[in-house]
Amino acid sequence: MAMKKLVRNLNINGLTLDTFKSVVAVSEPSTVYSAPLRVGARMALGGLSMLAPGGPTVVSANVPSMLFDDLTLQKPSGDVPVLPFSTHPYFDK
Repeated sequence: MAMKKLVRNLNINGLTLDTFKSVVAVSEPSTVYSAPLRVGARMALGGLSMLAPGGPTVVSANVPSMLFDDLTLQKPSGDVPVLPFSTHPYFDK
């Protein structure tokens, strides 16, 4: 029987399009993730990346939670940031 454990700050190795063939289950509700995307333009000589005019663009993806049959997870190298701790505003009253 496989052990289920909630984890964070892991790197997923070898995630390819073929990996999505082994999706076991997909959740009904989905979550919207937004992240800045910096589009780079390459110069013909020198191979330097320059930021495109207009600055960073925000990209959003609406994705469900997915359960894979098999994935390779690896602990991150270096220090793992400690999340800030704050109390719930309701209990501060």
